[in-house]
Amino acid sequence: MMESLRLIFMLSFVTFLVKGDMDVAKTIGRLQLAHELMRRDISNFDKLWISLMIKLDNLETELEIIEKNKVYNIVNGNTNASLSSHEKLNDNLHNTTMATVHLLLKGFKDEKLKVKSLNKLLQNSLRDIEGLTKRISDHDGQFTDLRAHMSLLDEFKDKDEQFNENIRKDFADLVKSNYDLSQDFTILNKTLYANNCENENTLRKPTFVSEWILIRSQDQKFGQKTIPHGLGEIPYKVDVQVRPTFGSNSGWIFSGDSAMQSDDDLKDEVYGGVVYFYDSSNIYIITPLKTNNFAVGRVLNTGENKNRRLGNNHQASNEAYVRVKVWSPVDFPKPDIESEWFPLDTDNPSRAYHELTHGLNEYPGLVNVQTRSTSKNGENVVIFEGVGTSTSYREWLNYGGVVHAFDKNYVRVWVAHHDAYLSNSIISILGGLDGWNRQLLNDIDRSKGQFRVLVWNRSKLVSSRRNSKFEQIEENVNFPEWSPFDKFSPETDLLSFYVQANDGLNKGFRFPGSGNSQSTGPSSFGGVMYAYNSNGDIRIWRPNPSIDGYMIHVYEPFGNGNNHQRSNNASFVSTLLRTNECN
Repeated sequence: MMESLRLIFMLSFVTFLVKGDMDVAKTIGRLQLAHELMRRDISNFDKLWISLMIKLDNLETELEIIEKNKVYNIVNGNTNASLSSHEKLNDNLHNTTMATVHLLLKGFKDEKLKVKSLNKLLQNSLRDIEGLTKRISDHDGQFTDLRAHMSLLDEFKDKDEQFNENIRKDFADLVKSNYDLSQDFTILNKTLYANNCENENTLRKPTFVSEWILIRSQDQKFGQKTIPHGLGEIPYKVDVQVRPTFGSNSGWIFSGDSAMQSDDDLKDEVYGGVVYFYDSSNIYIITPLKTNNFAVGRVLNTGENKNRRLGNNHQASNEAYVRVKVWSPVDFPKPDIESEWFPLDTDNPSRAYHELTHGLNEYPGLVNVQTRSTSKNGENVVIFEGVGTSTSYREWLNYGGVVHAFDKNYVRVWVAHHDAYLSNSIISILGGLDGWNRQLLNDIDRSKGQFRVLVWNRSKLVSSRRNSKFEQIEENVNFPEWSPFDKFSPETDLLSFYVQANDGLNKGFRFPGSGNSQSTGPSSFGGVMYAYNSNGDIRIWRPNPSIDGYMIHVYEPFGNGNNHQRSNNASFVSTLLRTNECN
């Protein structure tokens, strides 16, 4: 239903835009017909709701009669011990169903008010909702099935406990159906009125924002989560936020990462991270979990172990809260660049490095590199977003990821190539599973995949009224805390942090920061880790150069040696996209 509505509305809107003044009379006639169809469908829908409520009222009355009979039996000395088997079943059915019916009655009355409110909005819309007729027909079939079950109440004495379970299941299915319908109305309303925003060239609030959910590393149950987002299509952007449950960084938000770049092989080498990926239905979260060696992986790790990173408020924790924000394509203006899907392959050196031109002649407002990988049976596709730094080689290390950076005209993408260094390593475009909660990724082909690039000019995303400070640059990289922005909403706005190279083969290119320190010894490592709060402050943990740490780190096997670099001559850059208030 959700997909059909969305397709109908988008086709109608495109048709209206294309025809324009060339066929005004026909367009007006179609709109009038659409309005009439809306009024008729909503009227029929109201009648259906009223009919259902009458049926449920009757059911409530019947159950009250059962209650009176139960009281009569008690008054006359008929205890439960003396009740017949069918009377006991009657009593059990009454007890488990009465509360459900009351709840449904209240819910249906609330939903009826929502429908009336939606009816008023639809009178002014420019969309055709004839697909709603099919959905209502489906619901009518469900109501028919429900009435059939209700008619069996008089014969329940001859049924077993399975009958009682079927009744409860039907009620649960009905509640879910009405919840789904309510969600469809929400998306319908958003689609119809998206163009009412005062400025379409801004980022809108995310379509889906989850609650804060508890996760734990080294925990099979709480170490992986599947969170439905309900878009029915691949999001344009996903932001995974990690918030410690305690410690010196309580109240600060860390970002989820998009690759597993370390493993559990070394006893004294702590690593950490919350890794996420997604598809058209769900966001998937995984955390470290011992595979075959040591339980050294954490949900949160700022790199204090062995003085690997410089900064204050160090923390390594096994527990945190996670929240996901999901922007659908309708939440964004049209991208300036939406590339085709290009191949990536760790076994093919010609597919280990790509450079794409975006041609804006300025730094974009947002760049998102999405990598898709397919299950080995070809049925499932998952999406990972790019990372900003590579890990380096050590013997038997599980590592990988899709590293990317951009400047005023280009986007560069690197993956590791198997034959570019020693052979006894396990390389993947998504990273290695060793030391991670691997269940959700077991059947994914991680040796190859495809990527695309989404690029937006900042003028399409930035409202001059709300984004007076969109971008801040800091040359002093030796401090542990930075305050580039004013107070903002982490729930709806989008903050990004980059490290910009000031020299070398990637001079001027911006590499995304990391949400955790995944690097382990004894080789070189890189990337800058950050966290932020709602006041616009940023905490920073940078690699320690005295132990071979680099802020810019694209190790030689990545990109088959193209534009590889290790450097500490860099600046910090942060951007803040404040979402449009009108939606």
